[in-house]
Amino acid sequence: MFKLTCLPLLFIISLLGFSCSKTQEKKELPNLLPNSKLEISQVTQMDLNVFQLSYSVDLSKSGSLNSYGLILEPSDDANAGRKVLILGKDAAANISDKTIIDGLKGNTSYSVKLFVNNGKDSAFSMEEIIKTDSLKIDYPAGSANYSYCSPSEFNAIRINSKGNNKPEVRVWIDTTECKVTGRQENTIFFKIPETIASGSRRIKISSLGLETNDFCYIYFGKWFPLGAYEVQVNPNTNADNNIQSFSAVPFKGKGYLIGGAYSQWYLGASGETVSFNEIREYNPATNEWKFIAPKHAMKLTTPLAQPVGDRLLVISGAYDDPDLPPQLFKPRSPLANVLEYDFANNDWFKRDSIPEGVRSQTYAFQYNGFIYFGTGTSGKDIYTSDGYYTQYFRNQFWKYNTANGQWTRLKDFPGRSRTQAGSFVIGNKAYMAGGWLESTYDSYLFTNEIWEYDIPNDSWRLIRSPGPGAGPYPFTSSTCFSYNGKGYIFDCWERFAGGVGYGYTRVKNWEFDPATEKLREVVSPLYDVSGGMLYSNNNEFIFAGKGVNGVGDTYTKTVTKLVLK
Repeated sequence: MFKLTCLPLLFIISLLGFSCSKTQEKKELPNLLPNSKLEISQVTQMDLNVFQLSYSVDLSKSGSLNSYGLILEPSDDANAGRKVLILGKDAAANISDKTIIDGLKGNTSYSVKLFVNNGKDSAFSMEEIIKTDSLKIDYPAGSANYSYCSPSEFNAIRINSKGNNKPEVRVWIDTTECKVTGRQENTIFFKIPETIASGSRRIKISSLGLETNDFCYIYFGKWFPLGAYEVQVNPNTNADNNIQSFSAVPFKGKGYLIGGAYSQWYLGASGETVSFNEIREYNPATNEWKFIAPKHAMKLTTPLAQPVGDRLLVISGAYDDPDLPPQLFKPRSPLANVLEYDFANNDWFKRDSIPEGVRSQTYAFQYNGFIYFGTGTSGKDIYTSDGYYTQYFRNQFWKYNTANGQWTRLKDFPGRSRTQAGSFVIGNKAYMAGGWLESTYDSYLFTNEIWEYDIPNDSWRLIRSPGPGAGPYPFTSSTCFSYNGKGYIFDCWERFAGGVGYGYTRVKNWEFDPATEKLREVVSPLYDVSGGMLYSNNNEFIFAGKGVNGVGDTYTKTVTKLVLK
């Protein structure tokens, strides 16, 4: 069996003694050996642009053979170029063999003819038509439009190769070639250099002399879906979906969902929002959930739960208030006291009063045994007939000593008052990300500011307030955490430039580097993590979902693990 190299047609025409003019090049070559027998008996496609041809040549009645081969002419793409394959020279008169044709242009039809030449005259077989395929990329690790990749060994991308010989495959991201680390059938494993920045990047694959270009999305982690958590059935709708307004908190090797409610509004139904009292406990070792029903009901919404040693505290939030008249929504009052859940007694207890009136949806973080706490709203959370409600935004900032219950007033937050800002701590600096701003004209006014709080010096600094297109759009309700000296702002409810309301929201995940004070988009937003973090161990994080699907208000109950690289 021969493996052939394609030569220009003009070369073989010269060998056969024909003129090289353009006119003759387009004409059918004459058969000057009428007694010869030439046949292409079988054509088998071995790969995208690789074919095996079985052929026979019989010149027993036509004299000796000087050379023989194949002529390939593209029938639908003049740019592909005519090609000649020399199979042999000075061979016997009777030949039967197979040969491999490769190096052809993808997605092209070729007319293939066998020719012979005895040094003076030539003969040609009947033509066969072959059709090559293009090299294409498939996306085993992402969506229908993108391959999601990261600088690690587990990147994989599929190609549509048809052969079993596993030809060499090369991979580039933009202009940087990646190391191919392995192959399993048509799945190619490769490693992306750490120098590649996150975001949308062009990926190029080459194999068999073919190339294809597409886009991939570079991120720095991998998601593992773990199923969904269970909730009790909403008595008003007999449904167990549309949960919102709870707190997710890691505590003593497990995760807990505290409080929450079903919103009738998001279901398009009338009636009150239904809060519930249960605590849901998650065991990451077994990926199992159980319900805990405290002895005394405390129906909390938007609670801010903080684990402190062996104690689980709630330092802000709202509760269903039976003393307020019912409205379209269940009336709630912000907490006036710190709450502690006692695991041994399975009950809630009131602790120290919260200063400066009651408040909810606050910004908070822990540092050296203290809880730092501020912003948010105070006042009765009552919806009126026109859909608005009474809330008072606050800028006060406090430090709470969890050992003795003492509150210390710190410098007020100097920016515009806000709720639902995200927080993370790196070293002795705390960061406030985004939030929902106080406004008298726009009920969905978000911000993309990032503030730095110097904990030892009790001082604030605005470090980043990009405009549209220079980072995240204004966002709120993000899940924030720190890892390996960087901050992460996940599942932002972003608002497009000029947009108002939830209908203009989408989800993005960002990494903040305090050394450069820059953001980069990281980790594909494949899963909803807006419910908060349930568990963390080194570079592994488990999140609960509850948020919108990026367009409307369809709530989820997903549990997802993220491994950061």
